[in-house]
Amino acid sequence: MELTFEHSQKIADGHTPQAWHSPDQICQVLYTDATGRIYSVDTETPFGNFADRTFTAPLLAAPDTGARHLTIAYLPRMNLWANWLTGNTHRQAVFLLKQETNKYLVDGSMTFSDDDPGVSLSLTLENPAGIIAAEGTTEVPPGTRVSVYFRIGDSSRIALGQYYLDRIVTAVGNPRVDLTARNVTGKLLKDQTFDEDNTFSGTVTAVLVEMLEDAGVVNHRVESVGATINIEFPPNMSYFDGLQSVISTRNGWQMREDASGTIIIGSPAYVQLFMPPGTYSFERGRDCFGREVTRDDRETYSRVCVHDREFAVKAWRDVQFIETWNLPRKKTLYVEAPEGTTQAQAAAKAEYLAGRLADVGVIESFVAPFRPQIQPGDAAEIAEPDRPLPRLLGTITQVGFRFGRSGFFTDFTVDSGGVVRKPRIRDLIEQISGRRDVGSAKIS
Repeated sequence: MELTFEHSQKIADGHTPQAWHSPDQICQVLYTDATGRIYSVDTETPFGNFADRTFTAPLLAAPDTGARHLTIAYLPRMNLWANWLTGNTHRQAVFLLKQETNKYLVDGSMTFSDDDPGVSLSLTLENPAGIIAAEGTTEVPPGTRVSVYFRIGDSSRIALGQYYLDRIVTAVGNPRVDLTARNVTGKLLKDQTFDEDNTFSGTVTAVLVEMLEDAGVVNHRVESVGATINIEFPPNMSYFDGLQSVISTRNGWQMREDASGTIIIGSPAYVQLFMPPGTYSFERGRDCFGREVTRDDRETYSRVCVHDREFAVKAWRDVQFIETWNLPRKKTLYVEAPEGTTQAQAAAKAEYLAGRLADVGVIESFVAPFRPQIQPGDAAEIAEPDRPLPRLLGTITQVGFRFGRSGFFTDFTVDSGGVVRKPRIRDLIEQISGRRDVGSAKIS
């Protein structure tokens, strides 16, 4: 017997590969790696085209190690079963296939912020004959995962996140149902507490990974460092606050959640490997409309001083504002540098801070056509009729999406004090001062 394959392509390095093809033209491959962990990759196959596909990065599909004899069984349009052996234990995972609700969508919204990886999703759906939820039963109980994608025409879909339902509201006589949901950060990390499993020891990386997996987060990327930590948390502290406590011991580290629901923790450069910032250009009055401009001098300063604790080392610099600010001459920002900072280092840091502070104080809010690829941390530049060249406004700090029958819009806020690929002013001050806030956690 001869088997001839029309298309051949290497997907990944692994063992016991299993694949299935969904009704909405998605091909998913499950396989085990060298340690027996089960990973998943998938790709779109538009119109059934399997030639030269680009697969997603591998995602951890199950937390087991040493998995063997991985097999799957697929009942088209209904369920998918995955079976494997771990040690002497047989495992079976049942996946209920997606329920397409596109045709029921009335309106939806979500908001992303640069200082909080938690995201909330709100949806209003048509609910004919109680097909989504009725008085006595619901097809989408709290905890149901909602995957949000955007596609126009036959374009590739853009992921807008993975969410878990918190609330379903139906009313007698109302032909619609309202749903609210949160992403992995909100549902798994902010809702759960450590309880009695509240002590961790090892490298910072290993501790963060253990905490994430204890909380049920299987898809994560944590930067590898050799520094060690012993830490104890109050039993009633949330995993989110605990993670932030550990992260705060590493200068500049941050936690983000990408559109696939993967938690990413590490330095800005590490996070940007997986969520690289971009620069987006808009034309005022054409594809971008300003809604609000706030000029506030409460967080602006006319001078900056970087000093050590005893003021034996100190460096002052004046701030030369780009905007015309009528500030008091000695409104000074004092930033304490770590012990051992030299006069030259203090002067260099003061010079850099003064340059960054020159842009602070202007926050602009805009509404634009739907741009699902925009994320907090991107930069925005705008072309205006009276300016020959586009003007860089600053860093996008908040992004909101509104979609549905009333239209598709992107709301975003730009902070003039932000510079793409550079830390925000408040983050910069914390880095210079070496400030480490670990809340009520105990580090030994």
